[in-house]
Amino acid sequence: MKPSPYLLEQAAAVLRVDPRNTLLIGDQVSDVKAAIAAGAGSIGYANKPGKADDLEAAGADAVIEDMNVLAAAVAGHS
Repeated sequence: MKPSPYLLEQAAAVLRVDPRNTLLIGDQVSDVKAAIAAGAGSIGYANKPGKADDLEAAGADAVIEDMNVLAAAVAGHS
């Protein structure tokens, strides 16, 4: 269970990718902590008031409050 990096490390191993080349998007501090422990990047999704500060404090590489912003950024990287 998060914040253990186990599942992230296993997913990276199955996909044969370095966890440092992956990105976890999550709405919980435990998501950010798991990403950090696995060596992955993290984007915190602040889907409720007050979450942005907690996700930033946990060390998220970026924090978003609108999934449309994320979708537009991902669409631009195809």
